[in-house]
Amino acid sequence: LQFLYFIEHIEGTMWVKLLVTVAIGSAVWEAWVRHLAGAKKAGAKSETNPFMNLQPINHYRRRYIWPGVLLVPVRLVLMVVLLLVASFIGFIVVMTGRVDTPLTGFRKFLVNYGIRTCARIILLCLGFHYIVVKGLENRKDDIAPIVVGNHRGPFEPIYLVAFHNLCMVSAAENRWPIVKYGMDALQFLFVHRRGPGRKNIVETICKRATSKGFPQIGLFPEGTTTNGTAIIHFKPGAFIPAVPVQPVAFEFPNSDVDVDPSWVFGVRGPNMGLFNVVLRLMASWHNPMTVTYLPVATPAGRELKDAGAFAERVRRQIADTLKVPTTEHAQEDAILATAALKVDMQPREAVVEWGRVKKLWDLSLTDAKELLNKFSEADSNGDGEISVEDFTKVLGLPPDSQLLDGLFHMMNTRSGGGNTINFREFLSGMAKASGNMTRSDKCQLCFDAFDIDKSNTITMNEFRCMLKLGWRDISPSEVSELFGRISNGEKSISNQQFLSFLENNEQFLILFDILRREGETAAQTEDSSDDDADYRRMHGKNAQLGARASFIRNREKIILEKKTDDG
Repeated sequence: LQFLYFIEHIEGTMWVKLLVTVAIGSAVWEAWVRHLAGAKKAGAKSETNPFMNLQPINHYRRRYIWPGVLLVPVRLVLMVVLLLVASFIGFIVVMTGRVDTPLTGFRKFLVNYGIRTCARIILLCLGFHYIVVKGLENRKDDIAPIVVGNHRGPFEPIYLVAFHNLCMVSAAENRWPIVKYGMDALQFLFVHRRGPGRKNIVETICKRATSKGFPQIGLFPEGTTTNGTAIIHFKPGAFIPAVPVQPVAFEFPNSDVDVDPSWVFGVRGPNMGLFNVVLRLMASWHNPMTVTYLPVATPAGRELKDAGAFAERVRRQIADTLKVPTTEHAQEDAILATAALKVDMQPREAVVEWGRVKKLWDLSLTDAKELLNKFSEADSNGDGEISVEDFTKVLGLPPDSQLLDGLFHMMNTRSGGGNTINFREFLSGMAKASGNMTRSDKCQLCFDAFDIDKSNTITMNEFRCMLKLGWRDISPSEVSELFGRISNGEKSISNQQFLSFLENNEQFLILFDILRREGETAAQTEDSSDDDADYRRMHGKNAQLGARASFIRNREKIILEKKTDDG
């Protein structure tokens, strides 16, 4: 009633009263939305996962009702027009000369006052009206040829393009048709994430960083976008030239109750699409952004030759400024999370802190993807956990193996993890079991171990002899079934058949490699006569010792048969 009384006694026309009503109503609506978002955020479960959007409720959808219904259509149309204008200007610049040399004359004027102005207005369309800038005294464009920063979405590069005379290093897949001419005119450098082009781009960065006439180079060493809760592993490409770099820390305050601009995987859906993020930003009156320029970092000492050490120092400076931790997550985690979507797994289940895994086990991304596929096959209920029964089922082997049970429990490293393992444990355990040698070397060593009589083929007796090391109670039919899978129904397994099978079945390579090492241990056991082996097999307290003794007896029998055949 007081609100209506206040409106009734405002002096002015009906339009003035309407505007005042809308303004007050919008303020009340916004306060209510932020209150709900803050309450939900306070009760949300936190997790250290830089690749998930942590907003616990889709409170931003309320903004689609108001003011989104008013702002989104106007801002969206204006932004599309600006992108087309910037692309048209870029087309003129590209068609009138080369873009792999420093721009001069009217072409440089069009870029600086045409495309960069469009970039600033695009930020306005996204709700970034007033941007708080700190540490301007540290900005040294004439000293630092390279600018590096943390990365949460496409909005940091738009800011750098709008307020710096620089070009960006971007993934080749980001060269979309509507913006490609503008990006070419800005002399962007495009990186193909997989392929020989990565080496060439590092050479180009070094050349531009040490040449005069080119604009500054902007890079995001994380290599992917995060949610800002941590600074992940920095790739060394920006630090290889060993020149001074300008660190910049980007922060989006109150993103828990405002709109989180992070272009990452979403809680409510599998992926936070870029268009979805843009709509959220456009539906808000204002989106805060803070940019902090840190002192220029100059490499010194071993950093002149060790780009990794230089990158780590700059990474910690940015993390300290943002008051967030540094983690061993890396771009490969985002790639695995994307691969998880293709096999109907939750993206968060595939985030394993790749830097730590790589450092410990020297595992390739290709191998990790294959193990992810195997894990998804075993995860029958899709909860991101597998039991020992799931583990044996995907292997197609008997579930009562002591070796298999030991391998599974070796992977279960969580306190209170129960009788299941997650993908991170599965990945680390399989990598640990397989050792650090190459796959082809491991395959050949396994073949040599199974080929007891060194005839370059594996017979049924040799195959059974090796399997008994891990599965003492395995039945003849189960041995025959697995033997037939590898030999394609033939009487013996050739070297090519064996290697081909292991190349396509990583889990058997791990198990066969363990059997190989058990065989080597057994072969070195002293007093391996038949009588002594039988005694240990019948009366030994250690079941594995009995298996090794049985292996020795069968191995000697196979070798003796081979000598008789040769005679």
